[in-house]
Amino acid sequence: SNTVFIMPAPRLVASASVDSPSVRYGRPVSFRLTVTNTGGSSVWNLAPALVPPDPTLIRVDLVPSTIGATLANGASITYVWQLTALNGGTVALTAAVAGIFDSVSGTIATTPAATASAGTSLTITPRPEGELVVYPHPVTTDRATVYLALTEDALRVGRNYVEAVRA
Repeated sequence: SNTVFIMPAPRLVASASVDSPSVRYGRPVSFRLTVTNTGGSSVWNLAPALVPPDPTLIRVDLVPSTIGATLANGASITYVWQLTALNGGTVALTAAVAGIFDSVSGTIATTPAATASAGTSLTITPRPEGELVVYPHPVTTDRATVYLALTEDALRVGRNYVEAVRA
């Protein structure tokens, strides 16, 4: 006779965090997604994914490996994304992870998906008016990009100064 064993399903629980809930523009920040398998069997081929954040507020610099990991019951894994805050505002950061598991052992096997997601928010302090900004920050290579942001008031003052010098 054929024996079929029903495997208890895994259950993925996720939590998300950032280094600090508030960061200055131009500064790096780490976003973490921790996933715990609280179910009764392993999940394999885990693949994390970050929901693309607003590219005007934050840049994704480094993503965790998406090579499928196996998560045994009771075990946890943490995925880390390295980001850079670009502009002032509040950004919602959300990530998800999905994997597959064997639901039946014996003569019949299926591979349903197990998923979990979590998110947090990050407040980015805007750059002051007229300040120089250097990317990347901190500068770790022999090249950097420098931006000078001027407000309309600063431009008007500059124009008035140039006109006064010419007169």
